[in-house]
This record gives sequence, structure tokens and C-alpha cells, in this order.
Amino acid sequence: MEFLKEVLDDEELYQQVAKKIKKRNDIKLANLATGEYVGKGKYQALENKVRELSKQLAHKDAKLHAFENKVKDLILALYIMD
Repeated sequence: MEFLKEVLDDEELYQQVAKKIKKRNDIKLANLATGEYVGKGKYQALENKVRELSKQLAHKDAKLHAFENKVKDLILALYIMD
């Protein structure tokens, strides 16, 4: 919201506006010229992708853990056979 300081060119007015906006949870300000805004659809798509990749990673981690245990068991079996 800092961009409003320059636009309003009045510190007192800026403080009043900032105070009122901060009280409202249904309002979010961004200077679209700086590229700060991301559309809801795009955000949700990325959020879904992150969720899916997290699931895949958890699955791969579980498989890796199982493989590590098998390797440990095989090494132990070989050690016992010697």
C-alpha cells in the first residue's frame, strides 16, 4: 500500500485510508502495474500443482524408505551368512 503515499500526496490522508483498509478483511490493495497481482484461478491452479507434487513426493519418500529397509536387511543377511 506504500504506493498510495505518492498517489495521495498527503501523509494524514494516507494514514486514514490505510487504517480503514487494514480493518477490512475483504479488501486487498496492490499496484497492478508492478505485477503483484495473481488471479485467483492461476493461484488455485498452482496451489493444486503444489498439493499434487507434495503427494507424489510423499509417495516416493515412502518407497525410498522401504527400499532402504530392504537394503539394510540384505546387508544384515549377508553379514550373518559370513
